Amino acid sequence: MSVPAGYRSRPAALDDVDAVDRLFRAVDEAFFGTAESSRAWIEESWRSDRVELPTMTLLVFSADGSLAATADLEATDRSKEIGAFARV
Repeated sequence: MSVPAGYRSRPAALDDVDAVDRLFRAVDEAFFGTAESSRAWIEESWRSDRVELPTMTLLVFSADGSLAATADLEATDRSKEIGAFARV
C-alpha cells in the first residue's frame, strides 16, 4: 500500500495497543462527543488466533510520527468470512 508523501506505514505490534486506543477515542470523541477505551478489545483481538499482526494489520503515521490511521482484518473462519475494521 502506498501512503501520501510524508506518511509511513507498517504492520501493528502489541506495543501499539495504547496508540491505537488513543486514536479510537479521538475518533469517537469527534463523532459522538464521548469516548470510552477500547484497549481491552484491541488487545484481545490482536492476541487471538483471528488476527495475524504482520499480515492482517496496518498502521499509518503522519510526518510528525503520530498515528493517523489503523486498519485490521479479523477472520474467524477464513474460508467463509473476513471482517475489516479501520479508523482514520
